[in-house]
Amino acid sequence: NNNLDIFAYIKDDNSKIKFNSLEKLKAYSKLLKDLNITSAKASIKQDGNIYVRMKLPYALLHSSKPVYKYEIKKANDTLSVNNKVFITIQKNIHITSQKTNLDFKGIKNLVSHLNFESSKNSSTNIYANLKNGKIYLTDKRVAPYDTLTLQHQNNIITMQLKFKQGIAGFKYQNKEFFLYGENFDDEFMQNLLQNAKFEGGTLTFHAKGNFDDFKGIIEIKNTIIKDNKTLNSLLAFVDTLPSLTSFSIPSYKKNGLFVEKSYATLEAKNGIYNFSNIYLKSKPLKIYGKGVIDYNTNKIDMIFKLQTRIAKNISKIPVVGYILFDGKSLSTILKAKGDLDNPKISTEIAKDIVNAPFNIIKRTFMLPSKIVNELTQ
Repeated sequence: NNNLDIFAYIKDDNSKIKFNSLEKLKAYSKLLKDLNITSAKASIKQDGNIYVRMKLPYALLHSSKPVYKYEIKKANDTLSVNNKVFITIQKNIHITSQKTNLDFKGIKNLVSHLNFESSKNSSTNIYANLKNGKIYLTDKRVAPYDTLTLQHQNNIITMQLKFKQGIAGFKYQNKEFFLYGENFDDEFMQNLLQNAKFEGGTLTFHAKGNFDDFKGIIEIKNTIIKDNKTLNSLLAFVDTLPSLTSFSIPSYKKNGLFVEKSYATLEAKNGIYNFSNIYLKSKPLKIYGKGVIDYNTNKIDMIFKLQTRIAKNISKIPVVGYILFDGKSLSTILKAKGDLDNPKISTEIAKDIVNAPFNIIKRTFMLPSKIVNELTQ
């Protein structure tokens, strides 16, 4: 059939139908339209086995770089995708995989593109059980997992991720999501927060909204930060000014900085993260901050207040315009601007830096415990 670009090969022991292109079949297939396949070829053999080669605009898998090309083979009742992901279709759809890396951006774009409303009355559910892989949020920021389970039922997607003692839950409904995670260790932090090195500690996070516009909070406790690019630049600048001696940490380069508690609240829109509250508490000093990070351009524009208790020999510290006293502590305001990996630091005039109590902030991002329990079941 020249109109549909189909070639039929008929032989008693080896008949098959070959589709040189699936482009012309899109008008007759909702699935092909939804997947938005850019190019594809397929063949169907007499024994029912299927072989498809196609290219998607969405990189659903990640192998050192995003993967857009896929080979799908059907043998018996199982579909294999790039010999990594295996799909069984019966009454419901079951997906399994070992050591498979997923591309979050591509999956997010696909989920956003698909019209779930049209499948509300479908009796087919989707269940996935993946083991020992990673979710690539970007090429550098990764969420590793020991197990990743997913359910799509009644137009709702729920997902659970486990890595060592850490657990995360995700719910997506009506184009809105809720995400939480707790008890993730320094290895998880090291993969997820690539601009720093961590030793020990735990990570907790919450977020809700839609993929392009959401609010969230991150909390880290009892960790040693050894190589945070912004912190490096702040403390390096402190070391260049004799008048800021009270804020210097001579052992930081060798031993890092032990942080009792730190958290950041943020609002994200299209890759631009607006941090309204940043707080870091350590024994030698506290740091407060706010500002913007644009991950599209890898730029930062933030101000920080460094605060330390008044030392007994404070009389030896020269009094200059950028050191402030409140009777119990002294502080200075610094600005970080430019490349996120190597920001330029300068002194800044005194500004109010909001630091709302953490528990109040946390409650604004928490949904009722019933939803949290549902995500972990």
